[in-house]
Amino acid sequence: MVVFCHNATLKVKQPIRDADVVHIGNLLPLVASKQADERLTKFRMEKIRLLLSKLYIQDRHARKIQSQNHIRNIKSSMEERKLHIANNICPRCGGHLITRIGKGGSFKGCSNYPKCRFIA
Repeated sequence: MVVFCHNATLKVKQPIRDADVVHIGNLLPLVASKQADERLTKFRMEKIRLLLSKLYIQDRHARKIQSQNHIRNIKSSMEERKLHIANNICPRCGGHLITRIGKGGSFKGCSNYPKCRFIA
């Protein structure tokens, strides 16, 4: 199953075979129309349908607020990551960042190498 979100377009040269191509707004009716696979119980299918319905917000205003919150969260995590790096703390594992010298010059690398391979 291939699902498109709001402004997406499919750019392939050959048609897709053995798959349903659907806009996200038509996803729930498509899932409901499919026969339950032997591996999926009716309970499991209903659980999947409920999860999908939570993901798709039909109200434009609510969708815009969700999008703004998502962008705000991404920016916040990026600033937190930069703050960690500025304080020489690895954002992945919490280890110390050490200045190392490599082929391309100096860089900050995690002191927990090789378990953590973070570099800045």
